[in-house]
Amino acid sequence: MVPLKVHEASSARDALAKALYSHVFDYIVHRINKSIPFQSSAYYIGVLDIAGFEYFAVNSFEQFCINYCNEKLQQFFNQRILKDEQELYKKEGLGVKNVNFVDNQDCIHLIESRGSGIFSLLDEESKLPKPNCQHFTSAVHNNNGSHFRLALPRKSKFREHREIRDEDGFLVRHFAGAVCYTTKHFIEKNNDALHASLESVALECKNKFIQALFQMGASPGNKGKLNFISVGS
Repeated sequence: MVPLKVHEASSARDALAKALYSHVFDYIVHRINKSIPFQSSAYYIGVLDIAGFEYFAVNSFEQFCINYCNEKLQQFFNQRILKDEQELYKKEGLGVKNVNFVDNQDCIHLIESRGSGIFSLLDEESKLPKPNCQHFTSAVHNNNGSHFRLALPRKSKFREHREIRDEDGFLVRHFAGAVCYTTKHFIEKNNDALHASLESVALECKNKFIQALFQMGASPGNKGKLNFISVGS
């Protein structure tokens, strides 16, 4: 028996629901991939779905993750289509005019670098006994105050974003444009912590399907411990 406060029990319940959803999602993807006849392309249609850049009146953790994904895709495009191709043209002596582009590595570094990166600071805040979104937001500004890609909400071109207080959000200058993020729910949305005891319960479930879902990646032996896993990581 592990005594929990109401909010801790609610978080444990939500983490179990997230884990179940995630395992079912992976299971469906696996089943779809197994059903595709890779030997012949005459019997299936392949669909490539790339996340689109998102910008709304209120941008939360979901938009932050999606736009980070787009930064990585843009970097891949820059490397493969622009950098590598232009180097190949030079080696082959082709007099092709250089295509200039903006390198977005500095934006990716702001988001994913260890220690001072936004994801890293969010994980550190999530591990505190009493995590606070305003404390996290202040840490982002304090650690990256001079970074070109980061700005206070009041720097936004849109009036509704300029009304966001400094400790309630931050603005990131992405390759596709500046996005102002409201950090109110960042911590809870980033927290995917699942109690090992709940994982054990799922592994002992009488429903064979649910039992099978949790068998992969199970970590027995840590009953009662809270395995902190963040969405960002």
